[in-house]
Formats: sequence, C-alpha cells, structure tokens
Amino acid sequence: MVQHQQNQLKPLQQEQRIHFLDILRGLAIKFIFMANILFFSGAFFMAPENRNSNFVLASDDLLSFVSYLIIDGKFYSIFSLLFGIGCFVQYQKLQKQEKPFAPFFRRRMFWLLAFGLIHLVGFWLGDILTLYALLGFVIIPFINVSDKKLLSFACVLILLPILNWLLIYYFGVDYPHYLFQTSTEIWSYYGFPQSEWQGKTYNDIHISIA
Repeated sequence: MVQHQQNQLKPLQQEQRIHFLDILRGLAIKFIFMANILFFSGAFFMAPENRNSNFVLASDDLLSFVSYLIIDGKFYSIFSLLFGIGCFVQYQKLQKQEKPFAPFFRRRMFWLLAFGLIHLVGFWLGDILTLYALLGFVIIPFINVSDKKLLSFACVLILLPILNWLLIYYFGVDYPHYLFQTSTEIWSYYGFPQSEWQGKTYNDIHISIA
C-alpha cells in the first residue's frame, strides 16, 4: 500500500501552482466556449424552411472574421500550449522522483482518449479531448530529443499552415473540399440522412426515441 502511494503523482500544491497559467487556462476555456456559441444556439439544427434569412446582417461576415482572428485563431493555440506546459510539469515532477515518464503519460492519455471518445460519440461532435489524447501519444518520443532538434521540428510545424494555404489557394489543391464531397456522397449512397445549410448538403444524424 505504501509503495503504491509512493508511485502516484500527486497534484501540485496551492503554493506550487503558477496562477498566471491557471488564469490563462480559464480565459482560453471561456473563449473556446464563445467560439462554439453559434453551434450551441441551435441554428445549424433548424430545418431550412424555418431559417429566417433576414436574421443574417451585413456585419455578420466582419464579425465572423474578427471572431476567427481573435478567438479561434488565438485561444485554441493558447489552450494547446497550456496542454504542452502541463505535460512538461508532469515530466519534471517524475524526473525529480526518478520515475519513468512514458508509462505514466501513456496511461494518462489512454484514459483521456477513453473519455474523449465517449464525449465525441455520445455527446459532442466538436470534442477536443480525443485529439489532445492522440497528440499526447505523439509527444512521448520527443521527450529526450535535443532542444536544437525540437526547434527544427517546431519551425516545420509552424510553417505547415502556410504550406496548407498555398496548396489550397495558390496551387488549387482543395483537398478539404474533396474529402467533404466524398463523405457526403458515401453518406448519400447508403441512404443516411442529410440536411442543407446555405446551399450545401451536410451529413446529418437523426436520433428518434420511441
């Protein structure tokens, strides 16, 4: 029993916490909620004949861009950074206790993945826990990589969105549209329900309760 308790990694004590990071984490969660507020409003679930086109204002496009720039484009990144910082804090604590990091972190990511999949399948298609868990497994091999190599990897990853933009808008390789179109065609082929939104057909899920 004593040995089991010694192998456990205890949460940070109040005096050990970095309060700035806690505040930043809270703000990130708040603005992620704001980024999803349109979906939460239920507008995407309304039947086409019940949607009021007069509800769309001329300023909506501008507000959508500002929302994407300030909220989506910033706080998802901040939350991801905080996830990485949390991993590093756990790694440091285990190093001080001379315990292996990989087995502990794999178990942690396994349970995060389990909860994420339950959330994704049963409650919310916009779940982010599943993605964090999968990326958490990817982090493990990089633990002992030198700072120089990590910097090189970071530069490549930072440049990937630019490459993605060039592929889609400059070279015309619009692979997201192709994947979306393929999924809707497969969904339609098997007779699954679909709905229309702003002139586009989307895969839909109807749950009927007898």
